[in-house]
Amino acid sequence: LTFRSSCFCGNCIFEVRESTPIFRIRCHCSVCQTFSGADSLAIAAFPGKDVYMIQGKHDVTQSSPILNRHRCSDCGTPTYNSPVSKEIDFVAFPLATLQRDATTKKVDPKVRAALQPVVHIHYEMRYEDATD
Repeated sequence: LTFRSSCFCGNCIFEVRESTPIFRIRCHCSVCQTFSGADSLAIAAFPGKDVYMIQGKHDVTQSSPILNRHRCSDCGTPTYNSPVSKEIDFVAFPLATLQRDATTKKVDPKVRAALQPVVHIHYEMRYEDATD
């Protein structure tokens, strides 16, 4: 699977090359809700070795003892999450940042299908019940 992810202003662009997701989740924790401004956050994570920063600068916030959150330095879009520990290596992208077709504004259907969350976590903190 190969795809790109970008922030709102387009200054931060990441590419995942020929990789398979480590995990695909929808997180309902209060930190994801507050940090993203949404009721939950759909995320797909990949091995760090398969993720390339094409362009841009980002700011990092350690949001918990285990997780760093990265945002575009220019527009503030949450771009990815990564573990604080250097012993664990993954990059987790919010699915809302997947690059879309310039004409249709849709994510490639193959990429979308391959990255759909398969489990909810921290569901007890949910804002509303999920229908899937």
